[in-house]
Amino acid sequence: MKKSVTLVFVLFAAASLGFAQKFSIKLTGGLNYAGGGDFSSGLQGQMDYLKAEYNVTGAYRFPNLGINASGEFIFHFTPNIGLGLGVGYFQHVKEGKVAYDFSFVKVEEMIKPKTSVIPITANIHYLLPVSSKINLDFSAGGGAYFTTLNWDYRSDVDIIGLKSYDQSTFKSTKTGFGLQAGVGLEYALSAKIAIGLNIVGRCAQVSGFKGAWTDSGGGDLWSYSDSGSDRLPWYYDWKLPGGHSYPQIVFQEDQPAGSTVANARLAKLILSGFSVTIGLKIDL
Repeated sequence: MKKSVTLVFVLFAAASLGFAQKFSIKLTGGLNYAGGGDFSSGLQGQMDYLKAEYNVTGAYRFPNLGINASGEFIFHFTPNIGLGLGVGYFQHVKEGKVAYDFSFVKVEEMIKPKTSVIPITANIHYLLPVSSKINLDFSAGGGAYFTTLNWDYRSDVDIIGLKSYDQSTFKSTKTGFGLQAGVGLEYALSAKIAIGLNIVGRCAQVSGFKGAWTDSGGGDLWSYSDSGSDRLPWYYDWKLPGGHSYPQIVFQEDQPAGSTVANARLAKLILSGFSVTIGLKIDL
């Protein structure tokens, strides 16, 4: 086995010396969009229910847009074909607040979802010269997406002047896998440096989150505190009288069940989307 691995390494090294034209580093930064999947649908379902039942102000929205940064080391087998190994980071975070009242109860709520993703990717690059200074860089490959999900919630209640709050947090890290493909427009500033505009599409999802949580509350009406590490995010359709249905996200150990629950499943975080970045490519 060791001899086989050594032989493969020697052959790869020999091929590298015979065919490689250059190495390059590509550094980019910009904006990222991801769909959100069940988490986005669940937040929208909660918002739709509040609008239907109360005179609500404010809104919950899943953070579909965020920042993106990445670096890629590209090994060029020929002037037109290369293999890229990259690492990146994108983060989406948004705090939503709503307020409503019923009878003599006033409620203010906050939900703050946050996703942080470190993609590690491998891509094949094909460079298509357009002119002496301009290239099109077509790329495609796969990646592992190391994802951290944070979900913070707080509710403040005022009942005839008696005030109390409930708050909870959830945090979990999970890895998903996906594919990506894109195109970049490169303009050479010199023989070694080029600037570029890049658009990359991505198809990836993560599910099976299980993580640490805290629940606490206090004020005039109650006081409690609890924590653990066994909750999972669930998606389900909440069926109400009159044919109304609202997608929901809940964090609990067991799958939701009951006469008003349909289509319950572990929630999926959809990372599919795209990024638009600008950056530098440096030949080594």
